[in-house]
Amino acid sequence: MVKLDIANNKKGGNGWVCLDIEPNADVILDLNEDPLPYENNSVDAIYSSHTLEHLWPDRLNFVLQEFYRVLKPNQPVRVAVPDMELVIKAYTRKDQEFLSKFAILAPGSFKTPLRYMISWAFSYFIDVDNIRKFGHVSAFDEETLALALGSAGFKNIQRMKFNLCSNVFEGCDVEGHKETSLYMEATK
Repeated sequence: MVKLDIANNKKGGNGWVCLDIEPNADVILDLNEDPLPYENNSVDAIYSSHTLEHLWPDRLNFVLQEFYRVLKPNQPVRVAVPDMELVIKAYTRKDQEFLSKFAILAPGSFKTPLRYMISWAFSYFIDVDNIRKFGHVSAFDEETLALALGSAGFKNIQRMKFNLCSNVFEGCDVEGHKETSLYMEATK
């Protein structure tokens, strides 16, 4: 059984192969550049946590089509992304504590609710040492993520909750993302 963890969570092994840009991944690749190194219809499950928001918007459809290509028929994908609907609601409440979770501000940025909210959707910048900092370059709500999954060919698209998932994904969700994430599952 081949199960891909597109997030490098390494949740106790259990047969998950971690794919990430980070050097400690089982398979190192940049989804903004590289196709998945698997044959068509060869993967049993794909779990992607807090990865799609790091993809350039023009690469999202390609990556989701890659997920679809490598999955076996009727097999599941589970995606967790920051939930922009929650972020927007927090912004209207001026809830800076919530907004500052996972926000990445460029050096010198004003620490205001608007800046924190924007960083959830876009936080790619070059820091003072000329080092690229990869943050969020895409944003999702339920409608947008469902449309993206459907455009790639997925069916049975449904919103899920933290740790409410298909059996194959049990134990995969990250506790630290519980309050800020949108979870969706679909099948090929």
